[in-house]
Amino acid sequence: MEHAERIESADFLPGDAQPAALTFENEPLGAVTPQAASGSCPSCAGRSRIAPPGRNFFYGIGQVVPYLNTRSAESEFRQAAARLGSSTAQLNDREVFKRVMDDPKNRYLPAELFCWVMTVQRVETVILVPRRDWVIQDLIDTYSVDQDPRDIHVAIGTVSNQPVPPQCNQLQLPVVAVDQVYHSGRKDFLESIPVPSGADPDRFRDAAGQVFDQVLSQSDNAGFKDEDRVKNWALIKFGALYAAAAKAFADNCSFHSLEVLPSALGLGTRSIYDVVAGFRSRESGVLQKQYATVDASEVRPVLVSGFRPWVETRSWT
Repeated sequence: MEHAERIESADFLPGDAQPAALTFENEPLGAVTPQAASGSCPSCAGRSRIAPPGRNFFYGIGQVVPYLNTRSAESEFRQAAARLGSSTAQLNDREVFKRVMDDPKNRYLPAELFCWVMTVQRVETVILVPRRDWVIQDLIDTYSVDQDPRDIHVAIGTVSNQPVPPQCNQLQLPVVAVDQVYHSGRKDFLESIPVPSGADPDRFRDAAGQVFDQVLSQSDNAGFKDEDRVKNWALIKFGALYAAAAKAFADNCSFHSLEVLPSALGLGTRSIYDVVAGFRSRESGVLQKQYATVDASEVRPVLVSGFRPWVETRSWT
């Protein structure tokens, strides 16, 4: 990719202005220096999101679904829908949901009544609890009227020790305090990836879609482990992955694998990983790999260095 080593959103923390849709940037942040336990960063005060001991981050790709898990919640929602009268005639359930949520009088409903659940590969995986009011609106927006099963929902946050919210009615799932929610149609997502200079846009998007679908369907990735978070980040933010795949296809290679391995740079308090993409020649069968280095120490993984050739290391004894 001529101008894109990375497509990574600018750092975003709770309390900042609400972000727009998925954004793409091009420059890695550079080397990461491990920080000693006794070190300090005065300019980072109040913004550090490195997980303290016993805390885990979450970066999940799936589908966000609102549940009405209690009788009182169902009753309250029915009353809100009834207040709309005959205006809901001819509407399907999703359209009624959006109509109810668009009424300012019903703004209390999403926070107090709905149990927001993310499913991964159609399996209930995590309960989402918004940290800020604007996150509630993002959750509402994910439940779109014309939602397709292949729509992309991304939730980013911190695994919480708080009990399951009462509106979830004892649903036994991990609870995540959500900082940010992205949602995009699959087509819109693929069209938002920068096309490398000289590449045919349609062919490039076909290649990107194949890689995205293949990696997402082959992994039991729930978004909790650092390796899973980094892989999900790469699928959503790392445009060089798709540029490399498109070039490999043009060079008569097949996409083989996407691995996330601990990096030798992971020292001290930093969690550093290598994202390794493999492409196999269709003629010779030779497997070629490229890797990028990512820092997963904070709530949002950050690119350290872009793709370069991967050299297998062997121990001679």
